[in-house]
Order: sequence, then C-alpha cells, then structure tokens
Amino acid sequence: MNIFELFEQQARERPRQPAIVETTHQGEQSTDYDELHHAVLQSCTLFERHGLMPGDAVLLFQPMSVALYVYLLACFRLGLVAMFIDPGVGRDYITQCCRIHPPRALLAAPGAQLLRLLSPSLRRIPVKFTTGHWFPFSKSARWHGQRLTTSPVVAGGDAIALISFTSATTGAPKAIARSHDFLLAQNHVLRQSLALRPGQVDMNSLPIFVLANLATGLTSIIPAGDLRHPAAVDGATLLRQLEHRHAQRLSAPPSLIERLVAACERDGQRLQWPLAVYTGGAPVFPQLLQRLAGIAPLAQIHVIYGSSEAEPIAQIEYREISSSDFEAMRLGRGLLAGKPIAGIALRILAPHPGENIATLTPVQLDAMTLQPNAVGEILVSGEHVLTGYLHGSGDQETKIRVGDTIWHRSGDAGYLDNGGRLWLLGRDREIVRDGHGEAYPFPIECAALQAPGIQRAAFLLWRQRRCLVVQCADAAAVRALDELRRREHIDAVMRIDRMPLDRRHNAKIDYPALRRWLTRHTPHRQTQRSSD
Repeated sequence: MNIFELFEQQARERPRQPAIVETTHQGEQSTDYDELHHAVLQSCTLFERHGLMPGDAVLLFQPMSVALYVYLLACFRLGLVAMFIDPGVGRDYITQCCRIHPPRALLAAPGAQLLRLLSPSLRRIPVKFTTGHWFPFSKSARWHGQRLTTSPVVAGGDAIALISFTSATTGAPKAIARSHDFLLAQNHVLRQSLALRPGQVDMNSLPIFVLANLATGLTSIIPAGDLRHPAAVDGATLLRQLEHRHAQRLSAPPSLIERLVAACERDGQRLQWPLAVYTGGAPVFPQLLQRLAGIAPLAQIHVIYGSSEAEPIAQIEYREISSSDFEAMRLGRGLLAGKPIAGIALRILAPHPGENIATLTPVQLDAMTLQPNAVGEILVSGEHVLTGYLHGSGDQETKIRVGDTIWHRSGDAGYLDNGGRLWLLGRDREIVRDGHGEAYPFPIECAALQAPGIQRAAFLLWRQRRCLVVQCADAAAVRALDELRRREHIDAVMRIDRMPLDRRHNAKIDYPALRRWLTRHTPHRQTQRSSD
C-alpha cells in the first residue's frame, strides 16, 4: 500500500470532483480526480519508456502545480524515489545532495533547467526531462498522448518513497528519506489532526498537506502567485480566490496569512464565513492570530507546530488561548504551541553538556526527562517521526535509541506547563547565556512583537552583547520596547529595513544572515543602549 493507492481510491469514488485548481498564464485551471489519475498513469508510461526502474531517484525542480503532483504520484506508483532540493541553495549544496543520493533522472521546469549550466552534478544526471516545450539535451515530460500504464503497483513498505534535505549545524546537507509506510503514517496523523473530510475545498500552499488532501478526497486550491516568495504574494488576490471558490479551509504559512490579513485590513474586508484556518511551518506569534481573528471573526484558527522530521507535533486552536495565556506570552513565558497531538510521544530532555546520549535505557531516559515548567530540549517519537537520516549522517547528534524506540531530538527548547501544553522558546543553539543568566529568543521576540509598530523582531547575542533587532516603519516604535529592554537586560536595540528570513516560508528569522548584517551595520544602526 502507498499514497498513490489512496489517491486512486479517491479517483474512483469522486472522478468529477476537482482535485487541484491552479492559476496559470491562461487563467484558473481545474483538474478533476479522473483527469489527474489519467495523467499519472500516462506519466508512468513516459517514465517506463525512458528506462526508469523501481528505486531510481528522480530529482524534481517543479513549483506547486498540477504537474508536480502528477509526477510525484507517478513516482510513488512505479516505486521511483522522488527527490527534492531547493534550487536556490547554491551549486555546492546541490552537488553535495547529489553525492549523498545520485539521481537517475532530472525533471525540471524551464527556469530550473538553467541550473544545469552552473552545476556539473546536474549535467551528469543520465535522464533529463523538461516540463517546457523544449530545452537542449532534454526529453519532453509531457504526458499527453501517452498510453495508460498497465504495470502493477509494486512499491510500499519500507522502500524509500521521497527524499528531501535539511542542513546540519555545520551547514552540510542531511537527507531525510521517507518510506511509503512513513508517508502513510503521516497521512493518517494529518487526516486526524487537520480534520480532513472528503469534498472539502482547501486553499493550500503547504505541499505535504496537498498530498494528504489528494489521499483523502479534498479539492486543493493552489494560491495564485509565486509561492517561492509567500511574503510577496498579493493578499487581495488570495481573498478573491477564497471567495470565488467558496473555500472552507485555508492552509498556509504565517507569511501568506499575513498577506491576506494586511489586504483585508487595508481594504476594509472581512471573511464572513466559518473558514477553518491551519497555519504553521514557522513561528505563529499572537499578534498575527489576533489580527486574523479580527478580519475572520467566524473562523476556526489552528496553529500547527512541527518540523521536517516530525510533522505535526502539537497544535492549538485560537479560542483555546486564554487572556492569561496572551499575557504570559507578552511577559516572556514563551510561545504557546498547544498539546501534543495524538500519536506522538513528547518529553522535555534535561541539559546534558558533553554527554553521549545516543543510546539510553528506559530508566536513564526517565531520569533525564524534566517535570512540568522545566526548560529543556523537545524530544519526540512516533510512527510519523523520522528515525534516522539516509546513511546515518546526523543520527548521532539528533537520535536517541531507547530499546526498540528511536527518539528524535528536535533542537527546539521548550517546556510543558501544568496542563500538558507545550511552550516554545526557540532553537536551542540560539539560547543566550551570559552574566545575566539564560535568555531564549522566542519569549523576547514574542513580547517585542506585541509592542505597537513592531513588524518583526530577532533576539541574539552579538559580540557578547544582548541585541534585539526590529523591523518597524517608525523609529518611535522602538521606544515602546523600553520595559522589555530593561527586564531582559538587552544591551542594544537596532532597526533593520528588511529582516532576513528563511527561503522556504519567508517567516523564520535567518540568524546567520542577520549576523552578517550586524557585521556590516552595527557601527551605524544602533538606536538604544541599556543603562544596566
């Protein structure tokens, strides 16, 4: 059994229901389940005709689109390994990824084909497909006109279905290999956690969530715009899509949600229907939730916390956050993520400087597990939690074996409160330790963002000084941070015109890039200094 077979079942049950709606240069295009199923079978024939065999890796450089899911589902059906690398990470990183798991085929949109001119590792890939009309030394990936494959579905179990890459603390890539069984387990958890129901209409920009939609029988509306840069997508266009398609759900990172909220606030628009909103992939701070509730008063707003290795981990609904919770976040207790989801085991691991904890006994793990309200590293296990990286690279630092169970060390600091809810404090490696004690990024950033006029905030240690960098339209907004500055012993508050953010969701602070900015601008941009 694999994800393709779940999708195929939906195609039999609801052939004329739209599966994916996308916006192209020709306007809005709707593909129903039957059409998508036929395209997948035709693409299987295309891949087979060019000699691709089960276990071969296909490197996909393809934006969110109908075509992406056609090729992805075809890979699952044939037992090919779908491989994803962010094309913007640079030539050296791509080369390292291709060494870790050499692809047999490359399938790329015309723009991404240009990477072959810069990357010898891409040029060495034996079979090259283009999704455009033509590109030198490439085969057409057009499935139209191909016969429907009749070969049986053979892939499943612990065979690798999908490989993506994340970075180690050294910056070197680690390969996240997901088996067919893993994807099925993740799909089951997502279906329950996201309350997926066949027939629902979901505007969705989160790729793995769209895959779950296809396996469950939902209609996915891909937001119009360049989703490689969600913080630049036009919010008014998103609103028109939601209204036109009568969407019942919205699944998107906070950067895309912010664009929708800003457009509604600017134009005096409100979402006056019971929309179910699911947001995650980056920290979701309380001021965005409050603004979203203001323009969508009937919405059910859910925040999802997870990681590439474990998605999801915890979630909370906006109406479950009390006024005292909001006050606690304002006062620096952290960012409330909610209760761990069903199907995951979560512990808070005590600090262990210098200890090798790759293997523990159950008694040792219990001894290292912290009680409520004590801060440590978030540790998780479950069927949808990655048990190891490809070739074991990174396992020593991020996995703990306890008997037959593998626990994943998230690298995130946090704690459980007396009610069993998880509070996030930020990446463990970004904790500031100095003469004033320990200070964590999220509590300070969360508090700063609730000050009027502060759009983004980042807290870090820079040249042995506690620094708070803020993005705000008006320099006067910095004065609202005086109380926070004194309370947290912040040495300097600096303004930045544009906060560096992660490439994927445009929502997480890119701390290495921010440190490079500080190197260039610290002598000129300091605006406040603590008198402590």
